[in-house]
Amino acid sequence: MTTSGPSPTPGSQKKPTTSTPSWTKPRPADIINYRYLWAREAARGIEEGAKARPCLVLSVDETPSGTVIFTTALTTSDHTGANSIALPDAVKEHLGLDSSSRVIVTEYNRFVWVGPDIEPLHDGRIHLGTMPSKIARQVLSALLANRGATQVKRES
Repeated sequence: MTTSGPSPTPGSQKKPTTSTPSWTKPRPADIINYRYLWAREAARGIEEGAKARPCLVLSVDETPSGTVIFTTALTTSDHTGANSIALPDAVKEHLGLDSSSRVIVTEYNRFVWVGPDIEPLHDGRIHLGTMPSKIARQVLSALLANRGATQVKRES
């Protein structure tokens, strides 16, 4: 996984009709609103995440087929320390996350930007904020160390 900086993004099916300057390519450590597809759902043949949720952008790769985004979910479900990383209270408060939010480190989604599963918030934004780089690196390191991490490849 490599990274790249932000740039303007072409139109999207789910993009609101009003002007949304926040629709630029995300950067690693950005938190985006995305319909994350859990590996267990993909294994059952489901093709779309049940709901949009905050997701941490792990990597942004420029490829001949487009900009590929790697992201993992933030969740409030009761996950163990083996499959998720707890966030410090100050980070959860700064990002406006629920007090029980954790970052999953056992699976991730891969999709081509912009993708139909990006979902704007009520104000049209998709970027919720940026994870502190130290935590983003910790999550990426945990995922890379987890050789059993499951990739869910999303194609639009």
